[in-house]
Amino acid sequence: MTYNIHHGEDMKGKVDIAQIAEVINRYKPDIVAFQEVDSVTNRNGKVDQMAELGRLTGMQQAYGRNFAYDGGSYGLGILSRFPIAETKSYRLPYYPDDANGNTRLMFMTTIQLAKNKQFYFGTVHLDYKQASQRKIQADDMLLQLEKAGNIPIIIAGDFNAAPGEDCISVIESKYTELINHDSALTYPADTPTIKIDYIFLSKKNKWKPVQQQVIDETNASDHRPVLGVVRLEK
Repeated sequence: MTYNIHHGEDMKGKVDIAQIAEVINRYKPDIVAFQEVDSVTNRNGKVDQMAELGRLTGMQQAYGRNFAYDGGSYGLGILSRFPIAETKSYRLPYYPDDANGNTRLMFMTTIQLAKNKQFYFGTVHLDYKQASQRKIQADDMLLQLEKAGNIPIIIAGDFNAAPGEDCISVIESKYTELINHDSALTYPADTPTIKIDYIFLSKKNKWKPVQQQVIDETNASDHRPVLGVVRLEK
């Protein structure tokens, strides 16, 4: 699953991370990529949101700090029912004159399925301002991910780009989109008009989609979560 959780703020303006945990527990994904996660900020009552999500779902959790914010920090997160063997943060190119500076992030985890079976699962949140900037970030993402060799990769998140935009085309040169029909709209959650949340699978590996859907959740966040079930062929 991928889910932009809007720092736990729902469509009514209430910050309540338990609502996000309820969605996770309802659909029981094995792994979740989160965007817009708060860690002990003043606006969320000093809650460590990833730790709380881990506690409420019984899953392992990892947090990638993007930048300091409101007494805490803001970033990306991952939940997993499998062991998280390793984490790594990759800074993506950003506007050099922006007040927050180098603040776009790709956060990757190594998921340990069995003794000799691993894959990479990552979450990303691309720029919302300019398509040209998103393309630069997508190009850099691919360069970083190429270093992984032949290990299977799933990369998911809020790409802030509609289907057909240059940054999506760049990613699709190396990755296959799990849900590839334009009717899978994800934002805003109550009455979605655009698709900007995606799950991508590395083309060099043989993935077989089993199930794919945008979940009809209209309140817990300003984005709808995207859920997929895939099988990795030998």
